[in-house]
Amino acid sequence: MANRVKVRIFGQEYNVSGDKDPEEIQKIAEYVDSRRRLIAKMTEKSSNSVVQALTCLNIADEYFDAMDKMERMRTEMESIQSGTQDHETQIADARKEVERMKAEVKRAEKDREELSQQYKELEKQCAEFENSVFDLQMENIQLKSELEKLSNDG
Repeated sequence: MANRVKVRIFGQEYNVSGDKDPEEIQKIAEYVDSRRRLIAKMTEKSSNSVVQALTCLNIADEYFDAMDKMERMRTEMESIQSGTQDHETQIADARKEVERMKAEVKRAEKDREELSQQYKELEKQCAEFENSVFDLQMENIQLKSELEKLSNDG
């Protein structure tokens, strides 16, 4: 639904229709009026048509500057979003690596337990071998002693 608003630009009234709220239309007209007054003040000896053309050019320049700024901001936002996605990917990869390392630590702990158990078994076997060697040495001493007795008796 088009709203009709009476606006005043540079002392002249205009009937303006638009889809925007009347307050917004009035705000736009006031902006155009302020820009036109500024241009008229800066170019006091220029004709009305020159002032109108310069006002239009000035507002168009502002518009294109705003569009360029918006495009730069959009590009920067996309870059930030891309960087954010890269960081999210890195975080996900780091989480996977942490989980992999946790599993590796569990395997290493299990291996350490098994090796510790094997070490205890080997220590036990060493002690048994030491006892066997000691027993054999004792038996050897006894046999030597008996052999000497037999050599001396005979």
